[in-house]
Amino acid sequence: MIFGNKFPAMESVSLPYANGSCISGIKIWSPNLQYVDIQCCNKSMFYPLLDNLPNLKRFNCGLGTNNSGSLKNRNLPLEQLNVDTYDRSSASYCGSMMSLGELLDVYQCMPNLERTIIFIYDGSPLGRIMDQFNRVLSNCPKLKTFECHIESFGEMESSESADEIKKRYYLFQDSCVFACKTQRGYLRGIKMSR
Repeated sequence: MIFGNKFPAMESVSLPYANGSCISGIKIWSPNLQYVDIQCCNKSMFYPLLDNLPNLKRFNCGLGTNNSGSLKNRNLPLEQLNVDTYDRSSASYCGSMMSLGELLDVYQCMPNLERTIIFIYDGSPLGRIMDQFNRVLSNCPKLKTFECHIESFGEMESSESADEIKKRYYLFQDSCVFACKTQRGYLRGIKMSR
């Protein structure tokens, strides 16, 4: 049990897969783990890791299932979070493993966040996505760097140019914004470093 404090001195771990089937057997969580990288992480493990690893600073994961979950801890120590959907390059991929609302709820619990890479797959209009994303990241006072990739399956709004996005949102003024057509829809990216 890697997360059950069987290796008390361990500060970092990189795993190909993790699910929540072993959570009930964990009596003491690994208090020294600071860096976790899981290529395919089910939400049944994602939320308990965030809730129970008190010194977790960096967490990279690819979500592997669309099962539900929620956070109990509303003030996470994380400084870096990178979330993607595992195997999203697959031809059968057709959606996100985490809704936009669920993803934004996680970000609201990270006042120490300094860096993040986020992938959003949503059919909502770009304006709605950007409003919510801006509102959440504006509540992360220590944020220095973020990268956001937004893939939508509707028509690209021609009226929503990169310059308009940068003018409307203070957070994105110094960012690099791009848009392109993909096989599945439209991809927009925003990259910012302070």
